[in-house]
Amino acid sequence: MSLKVIGQGIATAGSLELFRLLVCWRILIGVGCGVLGSLLWFYGDIIITQAEKIESKLKEPS
Repeated sequence: MSLKVIGQGIATAGSLELFRLLVCWRILIGVGCGVLGSLLWFYGDIIITQAEKIESKLKEPS
């Protein structure tokens, strides 16, 4: 009986630890993706603007 209770306790603690790790990873990945996304959006905007400037210069007859 006591072994079963100890086993359940370990299993519960293990799953809680795993759950905590998963939650932390989800948060870290979420934050990481958010930062990457905003950087890509910011730099993408700059790159598109530069590309449009270059394109308009190329279209002008020299």
